[in-house]
Amino acid sequence: MKVEFYFRLMGVILHPAKSWSVQLYHGDQYGKGDCLFLTFIVAIITGDRDLLRNGIYLLNERKRWPDGLSRNVDAPNLFIEYVDKILTRYNRWASRKDWRPIIPWRKRYRCQRGMTRDPFVMGLIAWLILDGKGKCPIKVPWYIMRPDFYLFVRWVQTRRGKYKRRYERYMTWYLPMKKKIPVYVLHLHCWKAFIMDSKLTKELLHTFVPGWNLLCYLLTDHPMTCHLEDFIDNYISRTTYHWDRDRFMAIGENEIESLSDEAEYHPDSDILKWVMQWKKNLKEQK
Repeated sequence: MKVEFYFRLMGVILHPAKSWSVQLYHGDQYGKGDCLFLTFIVAIITGDRDLLRNGIYLLNERKRWPDGLSRNVDAPNLFIEYVDKILTRYNRWASRKDWRPIIPWRKRYRCQRGMTRDPFVMGLIAWLILDGKGKCPIKVPWYIMRPDFYLFVRWVQTRRGKYKRRYERYMTWYLPMKKKIPVYVLHLHCWKAFIMDSKLTKELLHTFVPGWNLLCYLLTDHPMTCHLEDFIDNYISRTTYHWDRDRFMAIGENEIESLSDEAEYHPDSDILKWVMQWKKNLKEQK
């Protein structure tokens, strides 16, 4: 299946699942696992407060997607999801050993309530950009907290400088210890540094940003950013929002073609233009 468009369904943004996902998860046709992340991205681009409200509602309900998208191929709970991951790793290992038995099992899609940090990070950022007034309506569960995320959440909730300074101190200690950061994690670090306007954290992140990731270049004010404006104006949107993953990952050639010009949403190209315009507006205000 070739991914050619993003669309709005049940108050969230979806895209057709890739062919390997449809095959692996027995025909689950939507890429619903990332729908909250994409919903907040499109909300930022379009300024759509309905998308923002729908996304926040699902976050507070601890649901990765609306109930109407759930199917019987989804893991019913986190325990089954984790067991499935363990069996997957075991079978990959056992397949390399002729004398190790392969355990038959039914591959299940992730659990609807299996919450991770990425939709919460983008939800908090979208709320700051589109509203940011009064008490933050997003309730972040304790079990996904880690030091940097906790300090970021406290900064969003209070907007107090002491939490920004503590965040920067932690990142000054944490980042030099890392040899490499997975792109999807780096992507979230860059978004947090961008919205906090943390120059120190941005500079620390420069060494981790891969040359192909134009969005992370923009978010961290990378020295090469000044050469990107004309290129971004002519950037051709791709079929996946690939800024949070390595574009060289093994995917079929039919799944990296350009989006149709008639597609309603172009998240990867539109977010580049949005960030570029945000930076221009800040310069004009100064």
